[in-house]
Amino acid sequence: MTIKNDIEMAKQKCYSIYLDLQATLAGQSMCDPDTLENQFNEVCAEFGLNIEDIYEWCENQHEGMFAYNGT
Repeated sequence: MTIKNDIEMAKQKCYSIYLDLQATLAGQSMCDPDTLENQFNEVCAEFGLNIEDIYEWCENQHEGMFAYNGT
């Protein structure tokens, strides 16, 4: 049984993977994008999260960080 804290932790794990993926795509990391995508999908599947919804949530978090920093 998953609880709210588990889901929040899963979302944060997905966000961490999302940031790694963005760094990789920008050439700032040597991680394998396919591996990162698989990890993201596995976390979503484990907790019953919709992949597209969580990816959009990550994008919104990332955009909000830039807006907050004024850049």
